[in-house]
Amino acid sequence: MAVILLKLIFSIITTFSNVITWLIFTGTAKVLVQAIQVLKVPGEGGQRVLEQVRNVTKTCLDYLMELIIAAISTLFSSLFDLLKEGVLNSSSGLVAALTGLVEILKTSLSNVVEDIPKVLDVFIEMVGKIVGDFLNNCNDAIGYVRENVLTIILLNMAGKKLMQAFVYGRSVGGVVGLKHVEIPVPSPSKGEVLIKLEATSLNPLDYKAYMLKVLLRPFLARNFPLIPATDVAGEVVEVGYGVKNFKPGDKVVAILSLLVGGGLSEYGIAKEILTVSRPPQVSLAEAAGLPIAGITAHMALTQFAHLKLDKTGPHKNILITNASGGVGHYAVQLAKLGNAHVTATCGARNLNLVKNLGADEVLDYKTSEGATLKSPSGKKYDAVVHCGPPIAWSVFEPNLSEDGMVIDLTPGPSSMWTFLVKKITFSKKKLLPLIWYPKGSNHQTLEHLVELVKDGKLKTIIDSKCPLSEAGEAWGKSIDGHATGKIIHVEIPVPSPSKGEVLIKLEATSLNPLDYKAYMLIVFLRPFLARNFPLIPATDVAGEVVEVGYGVKNFKPGDKVVAILSLLVGGGLSEYGIAKEILMVSRPPQVSPVEAAGLPIAGITAHMALIQSAHLKLDKTGPHKNILITNASEGVGHCAVQLAKLGNAHVTATCGARNLNLVKNLGMDEVIDYKTQRSDSQEPLR
Repeated sequence: MAVILLKLIFSIITTFSNVITWLIFTGTAKVLVQAIQVLKVPGEGGQRVLEQVRNVTKTCLDYLMELIIAAISTLFSSLFDLLKEGVLNSSSGLVAALTGLVEILKTSLSNVVEDIPKVLDVFIEMVGKIVGDFLNNCNDAIGYVRENVLTIILLNMAGKKLMQAFVYGRSVGGVVGLKHVEIPVPSPSKGEVLIKLEATSLNPLDYKAYMLKVLLRPFLARNFPLIPATDVAGEVVEVGYGVKNFKPGDKVVAILSLLVGGGLSEYGIAKEILTVSRPPQVSLAEAAGLPIAGITAHMALTQFAHLKLDKTGPHKNILITNASGGVGHYAVQLAKLGNAHVTATCGARNLNLVKNLGADEVLDYKTSEGATLKSPSGKKYDAVVHCGPPIAWSVFEPNLSEDGMVIDLTPGPSSMWTFLVKKITFSKKKLLPLIWYPKGSNHQTLEHLVELVKDGKLKTIIDSKCPLSEAGEAWGKSIDGHATGKIIHVEIPVPSPSKGEVLIKLEATSLNPLDYKAYMLIVFLRPFLARNFPLIPATDVAGEVVEVGYGVKNFKPGDKVVAILSLLVGGGLSEYGIAKEILMVSRPPQVSPVEAAGLPIAGITAHMALIQSAHLKLDKTGPHKNILITNASEGVGHCAVQLAKLGNAHVTATCGARNLNLVKNLGMDEVIDYKTQRSDSQEPLR
């Protein structure tokens, strides 16, 4: 009895909370959009108003979320206070009814004890429903506002001058590539400057900014652009309200917004506090290479290792790993400006380069001496500026002085764990992760670096130069070996099959959304994988067996097969791939390689959904079922359509207008264009 009453109460609470949150979020979203439309006026003043409103929209909604949480909490408190008052005061019919309800609950106490697990399940279900409704209403409101604001902003920008740019991201140009597009030239807001870009440098941080965008995608406008690169040099062409230190025509170096970027375009927006003047003695290329890499090296040495660059501080022994890279080559030069003995590691082809930068000792990291990081002169390091991939603490520790430190510029989970352990145990030897975001306090550091270049005390090593039209190739080169971000055609050794595996010469490969999810998994697991751990996209293949591993019994060279390759390693976009015997089947000659390659992931997913989840019998021996298949023209969908018709099912499908006939020809009973809005009385396309 108690469980039934609680279900009734919880149902009322859940419904009430859903209605309240929906009303508040929907009402607020529509009011905000209307306000933006009212405020939309021509001219730069109106544009600034629009941008300010756009920026505060999500802040307002976040604040409303806090208010709703407080309101729901108050609702629960008030409900139970009401029940309590009902027991103490029975002067009205309503109170009497509530008192009766309490009495029923009291008399059912013994049963409640037995029903505690059920009560908890009901309560958890209620909380889950409230939270789910709350988040759905919040997301709907945010989506409504951001889509409408984006439309208004784009309309306001209509007629503006266009610029060339390379945009990176899922919304344009694919997941792992760049697309050359034309977009409106942006306008500077308060405290910002518009720069005509003359030089841009690329950093691994640019790719991490893209990964940040992937994480934040639910909170960003659907077509929110990301133009890679943040380190730029150029000429100011326009200044926003409140800018005092720059005017059109000034030559500058700047750091653009990390989230939005802008470097691979003709114009970029920078905050005044992240912009410094470029003297004529500093070339465009030298200047553009400085910001992120130079500031990172400067922070590591001065703020973490406490090195005085004017040689007034104590002598220090410093190790710099990956010293020929962007941060590393600046760190070597800056460390030598201080009172430091510098040991550096790099690849064999860059040994002379790093030596010429001023390093006292240079180690090839691929040799046994370089792998152990031991100083040839036997010195212990007071500080290690680690610019490369993860290295175990056990390698660093024997080489550190009594109170030495490792400053990790690429910290992963293992580094964060070591940092925590050393902190808790008050160890003299420690690891410090360096994680920073460009802010106003970096202004003076960037000015100092520009002065050092001007005075000839610091130089930028330029790997290569290219025009904007070749930015795609430069982007791929920048992230190669640091993070997978662009598919590059390379030659690699043909793999060999291990026990229970088969080597297949691939004749056809199909692509699935799951391939991108595998890529995202690799990004997450990268700190735990070998530095050059490969990912060759695609898993669904058809081809011919050329070699079998030990223990393989069902296949031999020459067999035609269909297979699923390893989801983690992939291999489909290559000439040869490795598959486990248990994930392979023979391909009869009646099935073409193309037909076969399209089957594995999509076909199995559709089959599982219908057989294991919907319990449909494909031999028509089961009960009749009515089944809806959405997105029926896509990979899984079109397989599901045909499989469902093999069973005893009436199938309705949705797809885009251009695929209606295609899906109908697959055997559909009813096909609906998902973009149309129909009432229940309207007949579907038959």
